[in-house]
Amino acid sequence: MFLYAITARLHIDFIGRLMASEILAIIQLSFVNISSVFKKNKALRIITYWVLVLLIAQVVSDIYNNSSVTTSLKGVSVLVFMMVSVVFFIAQLTKNKKSIFFYFFGMSVIALFLPDYPYKSISHPQFFKVSIFPIIIPLVLTASYFSYKKYHLTAYLFILITFIAFMFDSRSYGLIFLISAVILYLYEIDFRPNPKKTLLSFFILTSIFYSMYALYVHNVISGNISGPSTQQILKLDNPFNPIELLQYGRVDTFVGIKAAMDKPMMGHGYMPIDHNRHYIEIKEEMLRKSINQQSALIPVHSVIIGAWVYAGIIGLVAIISIYSYLIILFYQIYLSRSFDRYMPILIFSVVMMTWNMLFSPYGHLRTTIPIIIALLLALSQQKENSNFS
Repeated sequence: MFLYAITARLHIDFIGRLMASEILAIIQLSFVNISSVFKKNKALRIITYWVLVLLIAQVVSDIYNNSSVTTSLKGVSVLVFMMVSVVFFIAQLTKNKKSIFFYFFGMSVIALFLPDYPYKSISHPQFFKVSIFPIIIPLVLTASYFSYKKYHLTAYLFILITFIAFMFDSRSYGLIFLISAVILYLYEIDFRPNPKKTLLSFFILTSIFYSMYALYVHNVISGNISGPSTQQILKLDNPFNPIELLQYGRVDTFVGIKAAMDKPMMGHGYMPIDHNRHYIEIKEEMLRKSINQQSALIPVHSVIIGAWVYAGIIGLVAIISIYSYLIILFYQIYLSRSFDRYMPILIFSVVMMTWNMLFSPYGHLRTTIPIIIALLLALSQQKENSNFS
């Protein structure tokens, strides 16, 4: 797991990017009884079924839209190597759940020595977001393992990181940590949802979240918080409307929805080109500024919407089925209280997966999501085995 993590950012150009970590996973799986892994894990078989549906729908869409063979193979590789990583992680976690901490440590090491965007100056507005948070998040999750039965301490830590994230212009990390803290607190008090409790909790939490958002906007307008992301606030007609900010900050997701609705049944094929700048112009209209791109891909910044754009309605059904099933597994684990020590990690991971499904590029199916799927599937398998025994 450690070797996988530290080689995750090393790649060769082969049908897109072939990660060194994926090569290691393939080599490792050659010593694993893969059929046994599938036989023992019903959840893995269900996920694999829907990934195959998504893959077939994507290929059919490519054929329908006359996508190039190279582009189509790149799309196939995303889903194939996603499953390679998922099976590899499950094989490791089934043997020893604690191996995930070797993965976390490796992620911190590689983020420290080979950051995605090596901003060397602490004064750079993106320094903390892309250079520091990828280092500290795996360490925080590792530390959360030791907060057994004291989840409020981890929740407080998550809230502290939330404020730090917003102060350093990293809204997405801040929101993920904040939601994770709330769910973790609910887990500590053994919150069991029912219609009355859910409605009351929704009202209270919505009020708290909006109050914090309003405080954030006030500090941006006052100049206390600055950075590239905060400039978006200043361009809004009503900065106190979070929906307007979401549409502006994640504009590619909403442009992707428009693209999907233009070809809702068959989709556009994998990574389609916006030849006449139609969707770029829609993006320019939403951002109220020009974009210097003559020919570019149709903007899609969402795994779920990406599946719809790339694979049509069947692809959309497949990805929603995958996500819904994973949420059901999480809810079952949440209610069982079988893995208390891993709950902070699991909660944060599921919240991050949700964010990526909604607002991150399709490629996250290959990079960040496999470890989360594997953790859910491995814990679910162990829970089922415990119930059976």
